[in-house]
Amino acid sequence: MNPPDFRTRVLIAGTPVADSARDLALGSPAILDGLTIRWGRASRLDQPKPSTATLTLAAPAASVAQAAELAAPGQALTIDTTTGADQITHTSLVDAPSPRMFNTEAPLILPPAPAQPEGEAPTAWDLHPVHQRGATYRASCTITHLPIGSTVRIAPVYMPTPWASTWQVGPDMATATTSGTLTAVLEPDDTHIGQWVGLAIRVDPLGPQWMSLAQPFSTHTQTFAALAYALAQDIRLVRSGALASTATVFDGRITDASLTWDDALKMARLAITATDSAAEHANIRIGGEPWPQESAQQRIARALGSAPVSIPAYIDPEKAGLTLAPIDVDSTSLAQVLRDIAVSTGSILWIASHKTIGEYYRFENLAKRRALYALRLAADGTAYIDPVSHGATRVPASAIRRSITVLRDTSDLATSVSVTWTETSIGPDGKPTSAQHTETARNHDLIAYRGYRSTSITTTLARAEDANRLAAETLARSAPGGWTIPEATLDTATGALDAQTLLVLLDSNTRIGTPILISDTAAWVPGSPTIAVYLDGGAYTYRDGRWSLGLQLTRAAVPGDSIPWKALPPALDYPHAASLTFADLSSVTS
Repeated sequence: MNPPDFRTRVLIAGTPVADSARDLALGSPAILDGLTIRWGRASRLDQPKPSTATLTLAAPAASVAQAAELAAPGQALTIDTTTGADQITHTSLVDAPSPRMFNTEAPLILPPAPAQPEGEAPTAWDLHPVHQRGATYRASCTITHLPIGSTVRIAPVYMPTPWASTWQVGPDMATATTSGTLTAVLEPDDTHIGQWVGLAIRVDPLGPQWMSLAQPFSTHTQTFAALAYALAQDIRLVRSGALASTATVFDGRITDASLTWDDALKMARLAITATDSAAEHANIRIGGEPWPQESAQQRIARALGSAPVSIPAYIDPEKAGLTLAPIDVDSTSLAQVLRDIAVSTGSILWIASHKTIGEYYRFENLAKRRALYALRLAADGTAYIDPVSHGATRVPASAIRRSITVLRDTSDLATSVSVTWTETSIGPDGKPTSAQHTETARNHDLIAYRGYRSTSITTTLARAEDANRLAAETLARSAPGGWTIPEATLDTATGALDAQTLLVLLDSNTRIGTPILISDTAAWVPGSPTIAVYLDGGAYTYRDGRWSLGLQLTRAAVPGDSIPWKALPPALDYPHAASLTFADLSSVTS
């Protein structure tokens, strides 16, 4: 495979900066090689640091003043990268191998990414291609059970936005009345250019009609519910056709610039540093009257509304409804207030940039990360855990430089987690009073083995049950058992990665916490041949038309979409599960 071809741009105040030797020869300031972006967090318990971008301009004597003006502090600086038009030709839009049951005639709609609440940034949709002239789509699914007299139908779903209220199901592409594999090829007309394409499957009528039963009803022992269902698996929709795709790698503002003379170049060098808005918001102070008890969502809105900024923030509904105690905000930085909300709700506070709304804050709920391990049973019934591929970005070990370090230490290990919260009430004098309380979660087995390793979290939570839940979640997140790879460097010059995979890892939206499976690893790497990790940070460098990605990877043992107790395999028993802990089972899927 040839290395993917990227065209990377730096824009200052919306204007692309020259980057060629020809521009430099004509007297314009131009970017030298060595553009670097740093982002993310160092461990599974950290909050991310502000992202930074550093680059150097060469400036002929006649254009030094122009370069200095260009690099004025406060100027917006954006970095994006675009694939060549022929770099991506086949894209999987729907890949659902697991069985799906149909027990209603309502269509099952499978979009390329989860539906977004109206008004939110469609971050999960950005790298999924919209329809363009010349693109074709191949749909397929395997029907493993279909009731007598029922018809299965597959149809396209046209999606002008990621908001479900705008989706429209198109005409049937194919139908079947018997079990088997159903396929169809679609070439949408030009009215759907610019729209995403998904897949809809429905079964109707669902179950046999009374008159179609060949045998007397008395011979049927099933219930009506048992007759009225269908099963499908291996549902897929693949797009074919060349396209170009763009990722926003960095978005921020210039904070520093230094000018020096380069004897080798015989011209000035201008070094520029830019940071995202999180750094700028650390210098913005907010305060005033004490803030009342309110939900996390309300406090986020109050904090942003109290500052001279215009930036949206999104938080998972389960975290948004948590109740926070009254606080006295007196000349506190906006960044600190938002960070305190993140810590109190057990969220990770990221800042990213979307191509239509610009920068935004995202309070990530780690429980929503996809579980990357599955529970399996060997032929003799012994339970074990294996990485799963569905929903993860696969990276071959051949794309990673061999000089990596795999760490397993106790720096983020906790056997006891204490969380403080605030109880408010009205005192005898009729005035509000508050009292601090502490809730603690302990792993007694681990304490006996490792001793006390305590972590304390100070929050503004207003309820004991919320503090208890946060303590338990943090204890589970800081359990031992995982390996961290502080920097696995992907070298795109090897050609081992396709352009679409690189865009996922580069884009400031999709890279956050993206699940990765590193396949075909050497035998000395723990967990080989396939290890599951999350991407939580990195140092990216662009040089000679190629990206080199230094990835900060953390272990994939998080609750995610873990398997519920009632869904454990019926054949699983305690003797055959003796090698697994409850912590293991809390981070596996079915």
